[in-house]
Amino acid sequence: MLPRLAPVLLAGLAIAGLALWLFLAWRQIVYPLELFGHEGAIVDHVRRLLDGQPLYGPPELEFVPFLYTPGYYLVCAAFAWAGDLAFVVPRGVSAAATLGSMACLAFLVRRLGGSLVWSAVAVGAFALAASRVEAWYALAQVDNLFLFCLALAVTTGQFADNARRFLLVGLIFAAAFWCKQIGLAAGVFYAAAMVLLDGRRSLAILAGMGIGIAPGVVLLQHESDGWFGFYAFAIPAHFGLQPLAFLAMLARDMPWLAPSFLVALFVLWRLWREGRREAALRLAALALCLFGTAALGRSHPGGHVNTLLPAMWLMALGLGAGVGMVWQGRISVTATPAVRAALAGLVLLQLGLLSYDPRRFLPAANGEAVRAEIGARLAAAPQPMLLPGMGYLVGRVAGADPMAVNDVYQADAALRRRYLAALEAAMREKRYASVVLDEVLSQGWAIWYDPYYRQLGRLSADGEALRPRAGLDFGPPVLLEAR
Repeated sequence: MLPRLAPVLLAGLAIAGLALWLFLAWRQIVYPLELFGHEGAIVDHVRRLLDGQPLYGPPELEFVPFLYTPGYYLVCAAFAWAGDLAFVVPRGVSAAATLGSMACLAFLVRRLGGSLVWSAVAVGAFALAASRVEAWYALAQVDNLFLFCLALAVTTGQFADNARRFLLVGLIFAAAFWCKQIGLAAGVFYAAAMVLLDGRRSLAILAGMGIGIAPGVVLLQHESDGWFGFYAFAIPAHFGLQPLAFLAMLARDMPWLAPSFLVALFVLWRLWREGRREAALRLAALALCLFGTAALGRSHPGGHVNTLLPAMWLMALGLGAGVGMVWQGRISVTATPAVRAALAGLVLLQLGLLSYDPRRFLPAANGEAVRAEIGARLAAAPQPMLLPGMGYLVGRVAGADPMAVNDVYQADAALRRRYLAALEAAMREKRYASVVLDEVLSQGWAIWYDPYYRQLGRLSADGEALRPRAGLDFGPPVLLEAR
C-alpha cells in the first residue's frame, strides 16, 4: 500500500503548496502599492526605457540607476502593453519567470527521478520555499528572471552532448548576466566544474558567454560614456565580500533545507560509487553553480534573502530527484518498505520546514482605496514634486531611489559630495514645491530640508496598506511642502 499511495499523497501536499503560492502571487501582482521598498524604483527604470532615456549616466536628483544590468527592465518594457507598469507588468514578468523555473525543475526531475509524482513534489517544495525568501517570487525585482535563466542553463547543460549545445548553455548564462551580473560568476562556476568531464565543454560554455556578454558591455560602455561599467562592475567590486557572511548563511539559512541536501548528497555519493561518474559530475556542476551563486550573493554586503533563490531551486531539485531516484530504483539501493517510509518521512519533514502562514505576506485588502487617497492628495499638492523612488505614485520618474544613491555614496566619495551639494542646493532654492519621503529618509534628510520645508504628515493614515511585505520597513511616505 505504501509504495502506491505515499508518492501520490506527498505530491498532493506539494501541489497544495503550489496552489497556495499561486493565490499569493495573484494577490501580489494586482496590488497597487509597493510590497518591497524599491519596487517603485524598478518601475522608474522601465519608464526611462519607454521614454527613450538612457539608464546609465551620472547620478542626478531625478534618477540614479541600480547596480544591475538592464535585461529585466528591457523585458518589462517589452510587455508594457500588457497592463499597468505599477505593478502588474513587472510583477507579472517575475511570476512568469518563476513558473518557467518550475517548468525546468519539473522537466529535470522527471528525467532524473523517473516519475511525474516527484516532479510535483519538487515544484511544490520550491513553491513553499517562498516562505524562506519573503515571498519574493512575484515581486518587481530582477531576481526571478535571473533564476529562470540559471535554471534553463543548467537544465540544458544536463543533457548537452556536443560543443554547439554547450555553446548554447553559455549563451543562456549570458542572458542570466544581463538580468544580474552575478550570472557571470554562475557561468564560470559551471564551466569550471565541467573541466572535470571535458575541457572542451568548458571552453564552449565560456565562448558562449563571451559572445553573449562582451559586445553588449562594449556598446553600453560606449553609449553611457563609461557609466555602465561604474554601476555594474565598479560599485559591486568596491563593496567586496564578507567571508563571515557565508558562515552565517550556513547557520541561518541552510538548516531549513537540510533534508533535501542530505538526500541529494547521498545520491551523488551512490552514483560515484557505482561508476556513473559523468552523471555524478554533471549534477555536481549544477549544484556548484546554483549553491555557489547563492553563497556569493549572500556574502555580498547587503545580500538580502533574494540571493538565496538559486539555493531554493537546488533544494527542490535535490528533494524531487534524490527521493525519486531511490524510490524508483534508479540507483543501486534497494527501496525496501523501511527505506521508502524513511524517504516519505524526509519529504514530509522538508515540506513541514517550509510551510508558512500566507497572511504574513498577503497585501492589505484596501490597497486600491489607499492608492486613490494618495493620488488625490498628491494631485492637490504644489508642483513640481520630488518623490525619491516613489514616482509610481504619480506615473512618472520623479526622484532617485535612496538605495541607488547610497550605493554611489559608498563607492565614490567625490560623487557623494557632488550629489549632496546638489541636494542641498535644491532644498535651499526650493526647486521642488513638494517632496515625498518615507519616514526614515525624512529623518535623515532633515539637515537639508528642515529650514526650507515643513512636514504635512503622512500621505495616508492607513499604515497597514503601506507596510512592505518583504525587506526593510522604512515607514510610510510623508509629504513636505516648501515654507
